[in-house]
Parts: sequence; C-alpha cells; structure tokens
Amino acid sequence: MSFYIKMTPNDQMKSEASYQNLFKDLPDTFLSYPKFKEAMDHFFAVFVDQRSTEAAAAEMHDNGMMRIFISGLDDKFNNKKVEGLVGEFLSDAFNVETIYHELAHYLNHIRSSTPYYSRSKGSGDKFIIDTPAYINNTEEIQARIMEVLSDLNIQYYTELSEAIAKNDPKSYINFLLPKILYWGQYTPENQARIINRLYKDFLEKQEARKKIEVSPTPVTEAL
Repeated sequence: MSFYIKMTPNDQMKSEASYQNLFKDLPDTFLSYPKFKEAMDHFFAVFVDQRSTEAAAAEMHDNGMMRIFISGLDDKFNNKKVEGLVGEFLSDAFNVETIYHELAHYLNHIRSSTPYYSRSKGSGDKFIIDTPAYINNTEEIQARIMEVLSDLNIQYYTELSEAIAKNDPKSYINFLLPKILYWGQYTPENQARIINRLYKDFLEKQEARKKIEVSPTPVTEAL
C-alpha cells in the first residue's frame, strides 16, 4: 500500500474557537481545550491505496494517525487521475460519519490517556466487526453515539427542535435511536446506557435553548 497524501490540521483548527464550536453540544467534562489542542497537535491523516472492497473507509491509531482508504489509489495516481479525490471522498456521507467515528476513538484516547485495546471491555471478539462482542463493545458504542451527536445536520432536524420546544424527551430520543448503528442488537443494559446519554443530551440542548430565550442576541450584535 502506498501513502498518497498527508494532511495535518492548521493553527485555526487548533484554536479555542474551533474547540468551542466542535464541542458546544457535548458535555464539558468530555474533553478540555488543552487536551483537544494536544490531540490536534499530533493528529494527521494519510490517504492509502486499498485493494480490498471489504475494508473500512478509515482507521485511527492512538499515535494520532488516521488512515483513509481509497480503492485503486495506486492506479489513479499512476494514471494521474487524482484531482478531486479528497473532495470526492468527503462528499460521501458514510465516509464522513466514519471519520467522526474514528476521531471519537482518538479523542477518547487523549481524554483518558489509555490505549483503545485497554479501554474496550469484552471477549476476544470485541474487535471483530458484526460479532455480538464487537457490537456491545462499550468503546465502540461511545464512538457511535458521538458520531450521531456530531452530525453536522443535527441542528436542521425539525423533529429535534420541536421535541426540545415541547419538552418531549421521548420524541427526541426515539428520533435519534435508529441513527445509532446496531441499535436493535444491543444488550438491555447498553440500550439503557444509550437512552440515558441521549436524554442527557436532550437536557443540555433544552438548557441551551432556555438561555437563548432569556438573553437573545441584540440585532445590532447579530449584524
């Protein structure tokens, strides 16, 4: 496999403003700004040729390297047909969700200072995709939840905004649950954990909405 492109975050991406924007909808206890800065200082992505059609779209390593796989990359490179490859990859919603998922593992590693394999609980099958142990791997579940809550389109779902306005956590949770991969295959205990996490997210969004209603942004400031 050949490494094609190496990408690293610029200084703007490492800024506190970027941090606040990225994690405004997640608990403050998840990751501090210094830890986020540490993560971004070490993070880089490489595009790699992938011959197998069954491979994942991306994988994350605790050292900060994300490998993003593009099928037949070597052939495209040799034939000088590489223009627009990055944009093409990122235009696929599944690929973007995969990147969020893998970043969640990395940020969780930075937060906890513990390797992925040590954080994950379960049998030896916990790293084999689609096995019950993998599906119910707590580390994977955390990443799947963060993947959903980090969806760039989440603020545009009217179902969620209406549920918050009506103080209806059940509708809020029921809308998000099907978006979490493997939802129907979790143990009752893990289903309860996921519901509790989404309920906490509902309360945080509701509290944020109340603050905006109490202190709306003046029109002059908005302009």
